[in-house]
Amino acid sequence: MTNKSSITVSRRLGLGVSLLIALTLVVAVLGFFSARQNESVLKGINEGSVKPLALVGEMNYLITRNRILVTDVAMHAVPDVIARRSKEYAANKARIEALWTQYMQAPMGEAEKALAREVDTARRALTEQGLDATMALEQAGKIEEGWHQLDVVSKLNPAYTKSMDTLIAQQVQSAQDGYQEALTAGQRMDLII
Repeated sequence: MTNKSSITVSRRLGLGVSLLIALTLVVAVLGFFSARQNESVLKGINEGSVKPLALVGEMNYLITRNRILVTDVAMHAVPDVIARRSKEYAANKARIEALWTQYMQAPMGEAEKALAREVDTARRALTEQGLDATMALEQAGKIEEGWHQLDVVSKLNPAYTKSMDTLIAQQVQSAQDGYQEALTAGQRMDLII
């Protein structure tokens, strides 16, 4: 009698197919885990960097626009220009406050919170001591004094601009770090799979 293996060909094929199915399931689970992890990282980048960047970008535009408005009133000091520009200035100011409130509700680390406080201090000084004061003088018909007040705006603006640029750079760096983290995790998972 010959020594036969206890496993028949059909059993071997069955075990082989079962092993392939098990490996396919393991790869599918790892792929699903990787996709969920990347989704989480991308959501964090979106909520923590992209949306806040859009908010401060619009806010920065509106503050610049308000600088232009007070300068335009000084240059074209006629009642209809003063009225139109004052109305737009007030709407922009209200929108800036709403954007800032929304921005401060976004998730942020301690470094970003500290930078946000610097921006807020510089923004308030520029708005209250510079832009608001200039617009109030111009609305009162004190155009010459408004021109002199524009010097205050020019002195306050660099602190605001510097703090805002630093905050934006921090957010961009945060987004880049999140992207690198997701890329590295994805590459690791690719190696595993």
